[in-house]
Amino acid sequence: MIPAPKWWRRRARWLAPLAYMSILARPAWAAQTLQAFQESAGSVAMEAEHYDAKTPLGGHDWTPQVAIVGHSGGSLQAMPNSGASVNSGYVGKVAELVYNVQFSTTGTYYVWLRGYGPSNADDTVHTGIDSSGPASCDRLIFLPLGAWVWSRNTMDNVPATLTVQTPGFHTFHIWMREDGFIVDKVLLTTSSSATAPTGFGPPESPRITLGSDTTVPTITGLTVGPTARPYIGDTVTFTTTVTDPDPSPAEYRYLLDSAEVRPWSTSATFAWTAGSSPVGARTLQVQVRDDATQVPAIRNLTVVVLRKPVMPPP
Repeated sequence: MIPAPKWWRRRARWLAPLAYMSILARPAWAAQTLQAFQESAGSVAMEAEHYDAKTPLGGHDWTPQVAIVGHSGGSLQAMPNSGASVNSGYVGKVAELVYNVQFSTTGTYYVWLRGYGPSNADDTVHTGIDSSGPASCDRLIFLPLGAWVWSRNTMDNVPATLTVQTPGFHTFHIWMREDGFIVDKVLLTTSSSATAPTGFGPPESPRITLGSDTTVPTITGLTVGPTARPYIGDTVTFTTTVTDPDPSPAEYRYLLDSAEVRPWSTSATFAWTAGSSPVGARTLQVQVRDDATQVPAIRNLTVVVLRKPVMPPP
C-alpha cells in the first residue's frame, strides 16, 4: 500500500476530531426512531431517571441521587443545592426534564409525583405539558419533609392538573423550583381520587416506537382578510402558512376564544362570520400538526368585531 502524503496525514489529524464532534452534535432522533411512554386507560407512569431529554439551565442540573435510599430504582436531584428558588418565569430558564408520552385518552390529568424534600427550602417543583407551564400544575409541594411521599398538592392548595386536548404525542415537563428537591417517579391519571398511590406506585408504563419524524411544523404566517376589524355579519378568511420538512400533509385546527370552531382539517384556510356576541376583541388560535403523533404548533391572532355605525336620519 502506498502511504498517504504528509499533507493528507496532517489534514486527517485535525479532521478526525471534527468528524467525531459532528456525530456527537446530531440530535438523537437523527439515528433512531422516536420512543414514548404509552398512556392506557387514562394513566401513565414514568420513572424520573428515564427521561427523554434533560437540559441544565441557570447553573443547575438534574443529577442522579444516591445518598438517600428508598427510591424506586433511581432518582434525580436538582443540584447544586445552593438555596436557589424560581417561582415564576421558569420555562426555558431552569433545569428541565422532558418525557415523551403517547396519549389515547384526552381530558384532565392529575399530576402525581413521588418526591423527597430534604428541608422546607427544597420541597417544591414545577411541572407542565408541551413546553408550557400552566398555573394548574406548578409549585407542587411535598410534605412531610425528610420522607418519600406521593403528592399532587400545590402551594395554591389545589390538586395539580394538566389538560391533554388532542390524542397523540405530547411531552410532560419537570422544572426546578427549589434546588435540592429530589424526584423519583411520575404518575399522570384521569382519576380524580385524592388517595395517593402506595409504595412505589403502579409499574412503569411501556414504551412504544412512534417513528422518526420529530419535527413540529413551523407556523410562518397567520393572516386575516379582507380586514381584521370586521363588522357584525361580515365574513373574514383566516389563512395559515407553515414550513415542515416532513412530507405528510399538515392539518389545521381553529379555535375562537379557546372554543373549537373548525376541527382538524388539511385546509389551511377558514372562513368565519362575525357574530353579534360578544362585540370587541376576539382571539383566534390556529393549531398545526403534520400527523397524529405531533405536538401542535400554535399561533394566536386578534380580531376586533365592530358594530356598524348607525347613520342619522336625513
